[in-house]
Amino acid sequence: MKNKIIWAGEYPGNYTREEVGGKGLNLLRLHELAQQTKLFEVPNFFIIPTDYPKHYKNTEEGTSVVFDGDEISKSFQLLNKPVAVRSSSPLEDGVDASFAGMFNSFLGVQSYEHLTQVANSVYESAFYERVLKYAERIGVDYNES
Repeated sequence: MKNKIIWAGEYPGNYTREEVGGKGLNLLRLHELAQQTKLFEVPNFFIIPTDYPKHYKNTEEGTSVVFDGDEISKSFQLLNKPVAVRSSSPLEDGVDASFAGMFNSFLGVQSYEHLTQVANSVYESAFYERVLKYAERIGVDYNES
């Protein structure tokens, strides 16, 4: 894996569903098609891949994910606001089992501070009891990425 932010316009063939998830990979493909055909536009975006450096911090509210470095902050500043923050977990659009709609999504994010809050909420939603029980019930090997 590349261990870096992935931007709109990068060649989708360089990535796998395990690195960027189904939504992320399809968004890269959609952007490429838009550039080739000029029939529609796809807004600028970036993807935080599953292997992006992070650590975990315990807070009064629970455990939160903290992404290392300031690349995400700098990347966020380059986007037109407001933005949407979505999960692109490799599990969400799985062939054998779909987790579609089980993770949080947020629209209207305008500041980096808000981004960090909602990114944690998206990440935490992957560990909701209903998600974990569903994974167990269908026999999916479930991990944090």
